[in-house]
Amino acid sequence: MKFLKQVFHFGFAWCRWKLAGSPTRSPEEIRRLWLTCCGPCVHYHQDLEQCTICNCYVRDETDMKVNKLVYATERCPLKEPCFEREA
Repeated sequence: MKFLKQVFHFGFAWCRWKLAGSPTRSPEEIRRLWLTCCGPCVHYHQDLEQCTICNCYVRDETDMKVNKLVYATERCPLKEPCFEREA
């Protein structure tokens, strides 16, 4: 079930990103978000490199295929998000 949720979230995020014109965050912004939001978050599972709320992969790198921080159309899943959508 967790895998299906992850596939659904990623597919939805990818479609939203493509429909917006594929906007990406800069490597500097990815690094900033990682250091201030995801890395220190209690919901981040370091061994899996995943957010335990949305199950998305979040990393301190610019790999576009599997890093939520790269997609400028994505936001933090917390009720009071640490970062918002930029596009």
